[in-house]
Amino acid sequence: MVYGQKVSIKPFSITQSDLIGDLKSAKKANPNINADELVKIANTLLEKQGLNFVFAFDSNTCQKIEQAKKSRKDQSAPLNLRAALKSSSGETASLLLPEAAFDNTNCAACYVSLPMLEITGKDFVTIVEGKNLKFYLPSNFILNEMSLVDGKDLTTVKTNWKVPFRTTPLSISDDGNILYLDFADSELKDIALMVYGEGTFQFCARKEINLEKKGVLLNTFPKDANNPNLAFVKFTDGDSSQIVRFSKNCGN
Repeated sequence: MVYGQKVSIKPFSITQSDLIGDLKSAKKANPNINADELVKIANTLLEKQGLNFVFAFDSNTCQKIEQAKKSRKDQSAPLNLRAALKSSSGETASLLLPEAAFDNTNCAACYVSLPMLEITGKDFVTIVEGKNLKFYLPSNFILNEMSLVDGKDLTTVKTNWKVPFRTTPLSISDDGNILYLDFADSELKDIALMVYGEGTFQFCARKEINLEKKGVLLNTFPKDANNPNLAFVKFTDGDSSQIVRFSKNCGN
């Protein structure tokens, strides 16, 4: 459950990660840093800060947040979100989330970015004032996801990954457990994100990935009226192939 509330004190707050910005700064400060060194920095920052994942809210939640924004006496004041989340220990925690965005850049009516250390379709581990805590995933928290599907029906899911942002997957491991994602930032062109089926993730150098496994977008696939951005990419390596279902960026 999430609702908007103007508050001045944040006793239990979740703060967005600066990992990507810090990595870009490290690269700019030392342009000659190699991929392995940058990966080491990235994974160290990941343990401390987590990686921001986009959490979209359903339309009802966005409407409530919008109403709360309009009812503020001071329209310039930030609107913090208070969320009641159930922890893995069974207790319910009242947390303050970053302000929701309504810019539609992430194909959602509204969304918030939260730092993740692990995430599955059932729960996630985030950082709350320096502590790593696990919570169950609320039904109105909607995440981007990608799925390894059966090549015959393009429907049966073999592996599912929650991913931090929308992009076309870079590659996939031969066993179908690891998905590789790259970054749009030029400073990060030599590294990639490895997302495991178990819900964990870490950085790696692009040179470690089998990029000979070429990915080609499919032109023919089952359509979804509720997802106009649905896409499928087929990775081929010799006689073997793997197909990943994902959602493209809006407008692409």
